[in-house]
Amino acid sequence: MARRYKEVFVFVLGKTPQVITETIYCLLKKEPPILPDVIHVFTTTEGERCLKENLIEKRRLNEVFEDYGFTAFPLENLHLHLFRDSNGIPLDDIKTSEDNQAVARQIIEFFREITKDPDVRLHCSLAGGRKTMGFYLGSALQLFGRRWDKLYHVLVSPEFESLEEFYYKPRERRFLEVNGRLLSTADAEIYLAELPFITLREKISHKGEDFEGLINDSQKDIDLAIFQKEIEACRKDLSLRIGKLKIGLSPVMWVFYVFFLQRKLEACTRPDFNFCDRCYDCFIGISYFCSKEALQFVEKELRGIYGPLSGRYEAFVRYWSPKGGFHPEVIRQNISKLNKTLRLLLADEAGLYVISSVGKRGLKRYGVRVDRSKIKILT
Repeated sequence: MARRYKEVFVFVLGKTPQVITETIYCLLKKEPPILPDVIHVFTTTEGERCLKENLIEKRRLNEVFEDYGFTAFPLENLHLHLFRDSNGIPLDDIKTSEDNQAVARQIIEFFREITKDPDVRLHCSLAGGRKTMGFYLGSALQLFGRRWDKLYHVLVSPEFESLEEFYYKPRERRFLEVNGRLLSTADAEIYLAELPFITLREKISHKGEDFEGLINDSQKDIDLAIFQKEIEACRKDLSLRIGKLKIGLSPVMWVFYVFFLQRKLEACTRPDFNFCDRCYDCFIGISYFCSKEALQFVEKELRGIYGPLSGRYEAFVRYWSPKGGFHPEVIRQNISKLNKTLRLLLADEAGLYVISSVGKRGLKRYGVRVDRSKIKILT
């Protein structure tokens, strides 16, 4: 049985309310017809005036439904969203960059909320408003839309496209006078082009608040997805899986590397940052790894790997515990050995996954550059 969606039509409107009835006409003519449960229109004060005068007062909105045998659309389900400036004052036109930012913000907020409902299917029209309105609507659908949402552009045959009295193709022929000659509506053609769009909803974090921030963060999400492979450290078989490459390590080397991954996940000082990017606050100096805290981490991990009665775990503890930590030179040797293995296997892609250093000599701190969102530590 086909899923029953709540059909929600979304329009951006300038001064040509005809695009609303023309789009509705095309959707009503589909087989089976698509009838709106709710209609949302984003517009300016001038667009609101045109819509109310031509679609509501002159009943052209309900005329298209009734002409094709459907019940009149309930006007309480028609929602007009007036674009407003940063002070909340309705806009009569969209001219400045501040106006465009306000438009983008309102459209983004709407799509962010309405797409949370999986039972809603959106039917969105690019036609009818200023080009920036259509751009923001299309962008919002790419960022938040689902696979079942639709994007359209309506096209009308040229001789009828600019006629103020033409709102859809009626069932019964009508004649419209244009420059002293009569045009038959039977000759009108209205095409509804369904436009494919890339759905990024499942690929990006949507953490940006305004349009610019959302686009910037989304671009970083996409860059991460393309250029940074996920890294999985699996305790069960002491392996690292970077993309499709699986790397086996000795117990000590595995624990040593996981220590840096764990730091990346748990020692973040900038949780408000959506991406690690060039933040190195989780990097640590050699002295930290020589501490008792680091030694206890390694001992705990090796106990889980070897088991408490293996002999290997006990030998490790007997040797290092009295020292209270690792010697700096041992740490450097392990970093060099591990990085040599990763560079050999990963070649040009190794830079994100090797243990890197930042800072001047004597003050260097160490860590991994891969984004924390790409790290998984598996039991």
